[in-house]
Amino acid sequence: MSAFLLTRRRTGPSWDPSRPVEGQSGWAEHARVMDDLVARGVVVIGGPVGAGERVVLVCEATTVEELLGALADDPWTGSHLIDEVEPLSVRLDARRP
Repeated sequence: MSAFLLTRRRTGPSWDPSRPVEGQSGWAEHARVMDDLVARGVVVIGGPVGAGERVVLVCEATTVEELLGALADDPWTGSHLIDEVEPLSVRLDARRP
């Protein structure tokens, strides 16, 4: 059974604050992996928070380990972005009648 997981990502040691997100090293590969995770239904919704130094992803996976395995394919994991993953208890959902 899958669950929603909240992933908070913050900038890591290779993040260059003087460059826009699209100008960071490895941008094309990072974008490709993220697009793939969206297409596979792993990333449900996500985007930058505030000035863009943090990102929130709402993801669907069976376990935290499964999600971390999927995020491990992202070349920015651990270098440009550091993950914190927690289960999300959905109490409000406009998609359900």
